Amino acid sequence: MNYLMDNKQLPLHFIAIIIICLAIILACQFPISPYSSGDVIFVDDFSKINEIWDIWEKPDESAVSFFEDGLIMIVSKPNLDIITTNNVSYPDVLIQTTAQKRLGTNDNAYGIVCRYHNDRNYYGFLISSDGYYGIVKVVKGEYELLSSENMEFDESIRQGKGENSISAKCERNTLTIAINGIEKASVYNNELTAGKTGLITGSFSEAGETAVLFDNFIVMVP
Repeated sequence: MNYLMDNKQLPLHFIAIIIICLAIILACQFPISPYSSGDVIFVDDFSKINEIWDIWEKPDESAVSFFEDGLIMIVSKPNLDIITTNNVSYPDVLIQTTAQKRLGTNDNAYGIVCRYHNDRNYYGFLISSDGYYGIVKVVKGEYELLSSENMEFDESIRQGKGENSISAKCERNTLTIAINGIEKASVYNNELTAGKTGLITGSFSEAGETAVLFDNFIVMVP
């Protein structure tokens, strides 16, 4: 019996092992995304009550609740922003929703958030019921308007109780807002790279509460 190993087999085994190891290393360094551009990651038309969103009621301050096949956000305290998020946490997203003020002051702001860590760290894409819009950054609790020195007026925003569609794109270091199908502003910022998606509503007036109803929240890969 020949106990000698064929000297041509040994290198082949080593080569196979090396290839497998390299594949594992590359897979760890460059993970393959389960999604492609245009894929829908998450959608909610709010027709059914669920536990995906943060829901609460704080008397004389704020509330978030399912209402009339939508998600309503109510702010009863001036100079207060409230945010509700879902379970979607993805670095690059394109988010779309529709929103309508149902009651209260026009001196408000409402829209979409992305890369949300907590109430002190997120990006916001806002419009108001008196026709203004802007992209904001909140990092370590410091609020900064990125798209311009002040919120900008735009006639295409349906004021008062008019319904508006809002789109927010967070792609790498680019943040873009579109309103009623038209892109309005695009800015660059790389301080926040990932986080949850959600909705925001705020009141900036002593005139009383504001309530905004959101519908058809969609998250896609840009």
